[in-house]
Amino acid sequence: MFKRKKSAPVAGVAVDPVAAALGDPKAVATKFPQYTVKDIKAMQAQFATWIDQANGSNKSNVTTTEAPSDVVVKQPEVVLCGLFALAIYARSGNTVPFHEYVEVLTLFHPKTSFLDKQKAMFQLYDVDRDGVVSPDDAHHVLTRYLDFNVDVVETIATSMRPFMKTSAVGLTPVEFNQMVTDSEVLSAMTIL
Repeated sequence: MFKRKKSAPVAGVAVDPVAAALGDPKAVATKFPQYTVKDIKAMQAQFATWIDQANGSNKSNVTTTEAPSDVVVKQPEVVLCGLFALAIYARSGNTVPFHEYVEVLTLFHPKTSFLDKQKAMFQLYDVDRDGVVSPDDAHHVLTRYLDFNVDVVETIATSMRPFMKTSAVGLTPVEFNQMVTDSEVLSAMTIL
């Protein structure tokens, strides 16, 4: 019936160049359907703030669209999720591009499928990327990212051995999924 005209930019309102460089919110929301365009815009604004903080709020000299990983993993909404930190560092290292941040955040979204969470959890625990989760892999994740003490880690390593049928060095994805309960996957891989 009536066609809406696109609104022109408001005079005197500056567009944050860093947020604008992070991509079209509609395109990002299309790629990540768990989020609305409004959600993406809010994430971009927050991400731009992290970049600005790293650059001393000097927007004229900003040459990157990546935020420091240390800043991202210390945010209140994710700081209690050790696997989120592992996922950020495993993908990106010292800095994280916006699209990778959204990819990782999507893994921990409540609407992400259980199977995707399960697969991602295995990949996170497979620290050395050899296709199995060894006791050393589990030890690394549990002590560095999940703050388990050494005694608990030794108990977990011992409990892994009966499940290790295919490989003598670690758990295959199927064996890992047999050992880790559904509720453990959901609690470790969901940020509310």
